Amino acid sequence: MHNITQANVGSLDATTLVFEAQNVLGYANGTANAFQTGFPDPIPANYVAHAVSTVGNYGELYQRHLESIVPRAGTDNALYTDGGLLYAEPLLSATASNTSRLNQTFGQTYGAVRAAGTLKCGVDPDDPIFGTVSGQAHGFSVDLCKALAAAIFPQATEATIMSYITLVPVTPATRFDAIISGRIDVLASVTVPSEGRQVSLHLTNTRPYFFDVQAFAVLANSSVTSLAQLDQPQYSFCTGVGSIAYATARAYLKNAIGIATTSTSEAMAMVLNGTCTAVTSNKATLPQDSSFKIFGSIDRAPDAVFTRNGDSQWSDLVKWVVDGLVIAEINNVTKANVMSYSGSADEVVTMTSNLVVTNGLPVPSNFIARAVSIVGNYGEVYARNVEPVIPRANTLNALYTAPYSNGVRGQVFADVLSWNLGTTTPVVATGGRIGAVVSRGYVICGTKQTVPGFGVVQPNGTVYGFDADMCRALASVLFPSTPIGNIDSRIQWVGAPGSSRFDLLRNSTFDVLFYASTITIGRDVQYNLTFAQPVFNDGAAILVNSGSPYNSTSALNVAGVKYCVV
Repeated sequence: MHNITQANVGSLDATTLVFEAQNVLGYANGTANAFQTGFPDPIPANYVAHAVSTVGNYGELYQRHLESIVPRAGTDNALYTDGGLLYAEPLLSATASNTSRLNQTFGQTYGAVRAAGTLKCGVDPDDPIFGTVSGQAHGFSVDLCKALAAAIFPQATEATIMSYITLVPVTPATRFDAIISGRIDVLASVTVPSEGRQVSLHLTNTRPYFFDVQAFAVLANSSVTSLAQLDQPQYSFCTGVGSIAYATARAYLKNAIGIATTSTSEAMAMVLNGTCTAVTSNKATLPQDSSFKIFGSIDRAPDAVFTRNGDSQWSDLVKWVVDGLVIAEINNVTKANVMSYSGSADEVVTMTSNLVVTNGLPVPSNFIARAVSIVGNYGEVYARNVEPVIPRANTLNALYTAPYSNGVRGQVFADVLSWNLGTTTPVVATGGRIGAVVSRGYVICGTKQTVPGFGVVQPNGTVYGFDADMCRALASVLFPSTPIGNIDSRIQWVGAPGSSRFDLLRNSTFDVLFYASTITIGRDVQYNLTFAQPVFNDGAAILVNSGSPYNSTSALNVAGVKYCVV
């Protein structure tokens, strides 16, 4: 996204780059090697740059291994800025919290919420789009809280759902302490996911549910209308302390005075009384009325829901409730029809049936249908809360299936809702993997070894392909002192059979699986696995001989015709 390549990564002047690109090179506040990764030694501050120097950026990997097989242009594998679905959460640091941590283990959070009879949900106060207004339940984030409560408390109805929720007001300064300490069960306030917040604060986030940008707001009668005009010593900008917005703004504004406030609402009040020239935050949270004007979009600001690390069951439940609202919209399941829907699509049957054994989640398998019956699908939630202010069409908040228009492709996407597995034994994972791998001196990578483009064994025993280079990138981060040409000495390659690859990962035959594998609810929850964001978007297809009459799914769907699945 920032045009950092294998050829130029070692020679770029960080001071000339945008904020996130500086972080890639390990800079923070203009200082080299100061980026706080949150990872243990020996992983360096510039670990992303180190990986790029070893294998190149994503586009270079794709060009080297896959372009000749599946041309990238015009496909889902293009960058989101080019009409594809390739998107990454912001690479931003976070300072570790000194708050005493509530260390909950697998299954403990759900049990505590059920026993208390209420879900403690952290939301923004006085935010008409996302949070609450004068203490009243309102907004996108509140609807996400309702959806989660509906999944947890099957007796709840639309009329009674708020009796099962405690809305806890949080600000940028208090939100992370609230979730870390256990004062809230889930953080649904407007919060940008980042590497620093995941690693340094030990938090888990869902896929982004709203795509925004950071921008600035000034009074309508202000003479300031651009960042260049704002960046003068007589002007100032305000934003909530604890927000990424301050550091991001400071990277663009070298001369303006920066003031940290306790909340975005306080910052806006300071603009109104003349104490501050501008307020900066996520664009959707800035004042939308005619008394202000908005300008200067400077950085990506997606929003996600956060949970504590340690209880993967709870994090999985929250993730799949959010994903479930999107899956419902994709399949045209609405608040009005969800309980009577008769469609035959696999995801709809899975969503509405209460007969599927979930194995790993403590709720019946129709928990998504219950959530939709209370708040509607993603599109309905958006229309109710955001559409009047930020129309959805032709924005990143459109479904990924929406037509590509005006250079914008919708990024609202969900993983696959399927419980089908070869085995159904839940597994509880243990931590400490990085230290064990570094002490061992090499990482064990499970890959395909016979598939051109993704992984093929070379005569010297190494593996060549897209997945293999992903492993090399990881090895370069784990062993930063190893020369690029010798990085394969830090890797043990293990062939990963398709039928048993997840079992081999779970029993630690290898440390990481780089293998074309679809992310599904069953694999996520029942196998208790953690997936990276998709690195390749594909679809299932049927292969027949060139002269075969069975050249369509309808032709194949005849009694007596056999087909093989690989």
